[in-house]
Amino acid sequence: MKKLVPLFLAMMLLFVAVTPALAETEAPGLARRPLGVPFALVGKVTAVDTTAGTLTVNVLRASRPLKDKIGQDVVIKVTDETRLRHFGDPRGQFITLADVKVDQMVSINGRILKGDLIAWHVTTDVPFPHPQSESE
Repeated sequence: MKKLVPLFLAMMLLFVAVTPALAETEAPGLARRPLGVPFALVGKVTAVDTTAGTLTVNVLRASRPLKDKIGQDVVIKVTDETRLRHFGDPRGQFITLADVKVDQMVSINGRILKGDLIAWHVTTDVPFPHPQSESE
């Protein structure tokens, strides 16, 4: 019995020491998404800055948080965690910011964090009806 007490105490001490370290690690591939207000928009790319990691987009349609930006250019931050792809490409096949071209139609989902628009998903070459074709 006296031999079990030190063993039990050593195991408890080890458990207490290791638990905080395990709590700080994340499963690989599961990036934490920042807090903030989610947004979605469809628009036309007016500028691409690969150095700054941004897209400038003229907003054609937007979710509620960006409704007041319709018809205006907005700057979207693209991070290392942003997934970029062409519409219609197979799942899991991604592109880089350098592959995005001016005048492409894009669909962007992301979050508004501290006033910045941060993209999570960017899809290029999305089919979008032009104003002329809607009235026909």
